[in-house]
Amino acid sequence: MNQHTRNIIVDSLILVAFSSLLGGLSLLVSKSFSGDPNPALDLITVMKKAEAKEVNASSEQEEKEARVKGMKEFEQTLKEGEELAAAEGKAFVNMTDPHGRTPVMWVCYANYNNIETTLKLEATRAPYLDRLLEDPRVEIDRKDKDGWTALHWASWSGLDRLSDMLIERKADINNREGNGFTPLMLAAMRGNFQVAALLLEKGADMTAVNKFGKNALQLAEEGALAYQSSFDLTKTEVSKAPVDSFIRAYEKAVAGLPPEHAPEFMEAMKKAVGRQSFVETGYVLQLITRSLSSKNLLTEEQSGKFREEITGAIAENSRIIDVRGVAFEHTVDLLRKAAEK
Repeated sequence: MNQHTRNIIVDSLILVAFSSLLGGLSLLVSKSFSGDPNPALDLITVMKKAEAKEVNASSEQEEKEARVKGMKEFEQTLKEGEELAAAEGKAFVNMTDPHGRTPVMWVCYANYNNIETTLKLEATRAPYLDRLLEDPRVEIDRKDKDGWTALHWASWSGLDRLSDMLIERKADINNREGNGFTPLMLAAMRGNFQVAALLLEKGADMTAVNKFGKNALQLAEEGALAYQSSFDLTKTEVSKAPVDSFIRAYEKAVAGLPPEHAPEFMEAMKKAVGRQSFVETGYVLQLITRSLSSKNLLTEEQSGKFREEITGAIAENSRIIDVRGVAFEHTVDLLRKAAEK
């Protein structure tokens, strides 16, 4: 068993344990959000249990079953919450727990040192957030007791796909929490390169400073230094390929397929790769072929050959990297280049 596998297993066990703990708490707490009986805590518990099963699934079929069952239970729990909230003339999606956090905020929160685990988790979270954002009454910039919005939580957690969904709903990208931290600052100090890149693309103010006088670049540099000097035990080394090498191999493989489907193949790749600088080939190809198979563009046999062709083509370009360390390096580089403009 290699180090990457051990890290994934540890994070998965933590996810399962946390989900079980949260499930136990939901049984003990009869009055959850805003002091009134409603299933808001259960809503998050349902999501966490479903994602744990999905992430740990041993096959695509098992993963699909976990996803379908989880969404069904989520819908039922959401319906119960909406009925209770409606009786009080409130929107369930905006109800808060004792910390002032809404269901949307909790969906946008993850706390895993292993970036790979976070990426896999994000793929399971997106449908749940999408469902909550369907409610036109959602207060996208609502703050918890610390002044954090859902975008603050998504940025801190390294969830760029969820961050993008919030921004599409007009979330304020320069919103400041209680100590003056913007979402960009939080992404920078955590080395969340993909979120930082997204926020800069959307026009985030990188010159803003928090109440301690630090801007995003300074926080990224401090975070990188602290990581390199103090976090030897949490470093996660994974075999990854540079994104440009992956894209070249992918484009070559697509060139041998019927041209009328090329746009759909390229779109599936762009969605799976996102803003990553290095890609874990096996996982990214799994996302891509799953998407294409669901559209009947690839059979199971074709999917296997497609993955083998690309994996073989980029094997010599893959290398073992310290994922978080590289993420910090790219974050600092990104912000320095932005500061020079």
